Amino acid sequence: MIMLSMVVEAQTMMTPSVGAEATDKSLDAGYDSVQEILRQHCTSCHNEDQPRADLVLTSLDKILAGSASGPVVVPGNPQASPLYLLAAHLESPKMPPNKPRLSQRELSKLSKWISTGLSDEAKGVRDLNAPQSIPSATPENPSNTTIDTRGDNTRAPQGTSPLRLAQVRPLSEKNIIRAVSVSPITPLVAIAGNGQVLLWDAQSNTLSDRAIDVGDQEISAIVFSRDGQRLWIAAGTPAESGSLHSWSIPEGRHLGSLGNETDTINTLDESQTSKQIAIGTTRRLLKVLSNEGESEKALAKHTDWVTSTAYSNDGILVASGDRFGSIIAWDPLAGTEFSTLRGHSGMITSIHWSPNGDSLLSSSLDGSIRVWNMHDASPLKSWQAHDKGVATAGILASGDLVTLGKNGIVSAWSSPYESDALPTLLWQKSMDDEIITGGVGNHGRTIAVTDATGSVYVGLIGENSNREDPPSFVKLAIPTYHPQRSFSSIAPREPKRSQIEPTIKPESMPQEEPSLSKTLVAGASSFEEPTATTDIDETKRSLESVQRALEQSYETTRQLEETAARLQQMLSIQQARLRQQELQQRKDQHLPKSK
Repeated sequence: MIMLSMVVEAQTMMTPSVGAEATDKSLDAGYDSVQEILRQHCTSCHNEDQPRADLVLTSLDKILAGSASGPVVVPGNPQASPLYLLAAHLESPKMPPNKPRLSQRELSKLSKWISTGLSDEAKGVRDLNAPQSIPSATPENPSNTTIDTRGDNTRAPQGTSPLRLAQVRPLSEKNIIRAVSVSPITPLVAIAGNGQVLLWDAQSNTLSDRAIDVGDQEISAIVFSRDGQRLWIAAGTPAESGSLHSWSIPEGRHLGSLGNETDTINTLDESQTSKQIAIGTTRRLLKVLSNEGESEKALAKHTDWVTSTAYSNDGILVASGDRFGSIIAWDPLAGTEFSTLRGHSGMITSIHWSPNGDSLLSSSLDGSIRVWNMHDASPLKSWQAHDKGVATAGILASGDLVTLGKNGIVSAWSSPYESDALPTLLWQKSMDDEIITGGVGNHGRTIAVTDATGSVYVGLIGENSNREDPPSFVKLAIPTYHPQRSFSSIAPREPKRSQIEPTIKPESMPQEEPSLSKTLVAGASSFEEPTATTDIDETKRSLESVQRALEQSYETTRQLEETAARLQQMLSIQQARLRQQELQQRKDQHLPKSK
């Protein structure tokens, strides 16, 4: 214990002094200074959904509540705080498990926060995941302030907006656009790519020279508001963070942000009143965020990622579909399930309510379109639209349905809600490659399509056009560049479980585990030195690939350690049995023989 105290004292002495605080703002002692550290290293396991060891680290009040073993922080004393000791690898179990120790700067921030900042903050805890209202300049709120969940108005810090207008950056020729949205009232198309949202006027076929820049975040979804005045942008870092940002189209400025996820947001939809936003997460939750500062609701029943959401036209119900193929309709006000729809065998890619809310249409990667009776949750009709899956679907101005197939074909079908008969095929249009995603807007008269080549196509339907005539799709002239040099991606295969946990027999030893480090070294040797012209998208993908490989190596190491422990236990048992047999033989030799 004396040696441990010396080590702890040495570590805490490395924390910057009070005098250095004025010169190094990165070591402030407030909760905000450690919030990002906890989110990056801890909250993936210690959150409300899976509180490992009954410990939740997503908010200050929950940190103070401690774990099943007791308090995890002692205000003013990091040497007695398990949160610091385990993160510093001074006690066991070392945290994060099977990963390197936190950096010294991160540990210094954590130590300083516990030493000096925690006592005062404990008097007025603030939830890390508290929803924020979207600021707007109104007569009641002329200063454009942000309102938190406690109702106190605080001016938004200047220069801290995560979004800004910037010059359009060319996209890589290899860039695949996975998020696109069309304004519901105008032919304005929003296109996500290379950390920015491009705005294209489909009527004049022109691209705005300014884009909405989100920095180094990844854009996972974009959706226009019901009135077309705002653009919702879901951005974040995979497996680390995800937030929802509101952007004013007329004013060209960031309005505010909602949500604080530990992963990127898959999908979103705005209610009819624009007061609520439903988001789908990788944590198998449908979350209902409030645009007016109310607390969020997390609806849990999905068994896989939530991949599609849609509010009914009256806003009474919201439906969500998941990667497993299930659809759940919810009462968002009560936070309860209304009905569950099962029938798809692939990921749900889009959901659409009928105008009167009596039926619901869904598309899936199983290639089918299904229409459901929402009064009794029974299927009304189903047909196979595309053999390789439906990327998404939308409703046209005529009430007809358009489906975008993974086979590269855009198809239009007669109105799916009018009768019990199956819709008839009206027209088809082939794209150059596999369709990735798309959208319908402008009162159902503008169709946007993206494909696997990175191209974006827009089709306009005239007011007097024949519903059986396909529109002409125009390829958008998005500025691109050809990367001169790029990284080589590493995609190591996941080890088979039989390799990680070999069958253990007394007479045999486990075979040698294939070294994952050889795969990493072999892949890393193919890397080229980055230059100013290096493709940033390729670099990001390479980094993500290496990070996945590292995560896999940590998991492999953990499983091998467990296997080694079981082998050691079996060896001890076998040795003990052998000694018992030897002792029994000796006893038998010295016992007198029976006559």
